[in-house]
Amino acid sequence: MKFYLKLFFPIIVIFLVGCTQDLLEEYDNKPNSEDTLESSNPVYFTNIIGAEVLFMNNTSEPSKAGKEILNLQASWLLQNHDYLIVIEGHTDEKGTRDYNLSLGAKRASAIRDFFILNGVEESRITIVTYGKERPESVCSSNECYSKNRRTITVLKKQ
Repeated sequence: MKFYLKLFFPIIVIFLVGCTQDLLEEYDNKPNSEDTLESSNPVYFTNIIGAEVLFMNNTSEPSKAGKEILNLQASWLLQNHDYLIVIEGHTDEKGTRDYNLSLGAKRASAIRDFFILNGVEESRITIVTYGKERPESVCSSNECYSKNRRTITVLKKQ
C-alpha cells in the first residue's frame, strides 16, 4: 500500500499544480473591477456590456435586462464617438415573413430612438431588419424562441 502512495502522490501533486496554474491564467485574463466604460475597445462593448437586447413575444419593448444593457451601450457610445452602429432587428420564427420583417424593424427603430433620446447622434445609427431570417437558435420551444427575439448592436469604425 505504501508503494502505491509513493507512486501516485507525485502524480497527484503535479496534476493539482497544473490545474491551479490553468485557473490562475484564466483569472488573469478576465477583466477586473478597474475596467470602466471608458474602454474604447469594441470587444469591451460586445463582450462585457453586451451587444444583444432581448424582447418579449410580439413587442418592440426591450426586456428589463435589455434596458439595463441599453443604458450601458448608450454610455459607451457617448464616450466613443469614432464608432458608427448598425442595429439589427430579429424575431422568432412564428408569424409570416412580412410580419417578422416589420417587427424586426420596429425593434431596431425602438433601440435607435432610445439611443437618440440618450444623446447618441442620429447620423451614427443605421437600422436593418432580418425578421426570422437569421435565428440565433433553430427550435420549436418558447424558451428557445425567446433567444431569437432580439436586436444586436454592431459597431463599425468610422
